[in-house]
Amino acid sequence: MLAPVHILRTEDIDAYDTLMDQFTDAIGPQDFVEWMWVRDLTDQTWEELRAKRARAVRLKLARRETVELILKSHYPANTLKDAEMEFAIQKDVADIMMGEEIPRAGFDEIRKKFGVTGLDNFGATYQSCLADMERLQRIADRANARRNMTLREIDRRRDAAARRAREAITAATVAINAIDAEFE
Repeated sequence: MLAPVHILRTEDIDAYDTLMDQFTDAIGPQDFVEWMWVRDLTDQTWEELRAKRARAVRLKLARRETVELILKSHYPANTLKDAEMEFAIQKDVADIMMGEEIPRAGFDEIRKKFGVTGLDNFGATYQSCLADMERLQRIADRANARRNMTLREIDRRRDAAARRAREAITAATVAINAIDAEFE
């Protein structure tokens, strides 16, 4: 009935299905149009969540880049050509990113030598990826706006259906009252 789901192989199809089930339960689609809206709401919400996840990953990658830049600035330029030194730096970066205590303490000392605080480090990290963060936020905002428009369409359609039902009930009541009047 609906087009294939646009889920990346790295994404959780069960989470997508759960989200769609939640929208289905909340909306209780009555016909094909409403089923299409449920799918749209699911896709729009998934897109928003995807953009938010991407922002978190981008910030983490930027943090890694900043840590690496500080570590490389600490070592003399001629040693950076040494493959063993590069490997050691990459290992330290990975350990720091994983929260390992010994490399982190050493990194804090290196940072202090440069006069860089943790807050400065975060500021540099955030600044380095600000354009990407803004772009991803716009994607999330657009998905959110599309979802809100879809919800308004559902409300408008259901209000019209309820209005038609009320009119039909009124017309039926008038007809029944007319028939009852004839029998009196």
